[in-house]
Amino acid sequence: MTTSAERSATVEAVSEEIIGLVRAQIGPVDLSADSTFEDQAVDSFGVMAIVFKIEALYDITLDEEDSDDLRTVADLANLVVRRIEEYR
Repeated sequence: MTTSAERSATVEAVSEEIIGLVRAQIGPVDLSADSTFEDQAVDSFGVMAIVFKIEALYDITLDEEDSDDLRTVADLANLVVRRIEEYR
């Protein structure tokens, strides 16, 4: 079982990875875990491109129905961590 401290570190690491992917896609921007994709002008196609990269990077599958809840970097990071834990 993962402790909350281990989970936080994992969510933080995934958040940083997502931030790196967003920066690679749209250029240098000021992002944090609380940043919304909309505020950074990342449209739904951009989010999907990031999701595909995350899926490949972590060898997981994210469900399409989850995409409605992906507003912030932290939302996506938490979803990724949940999927990683499910695949263990």
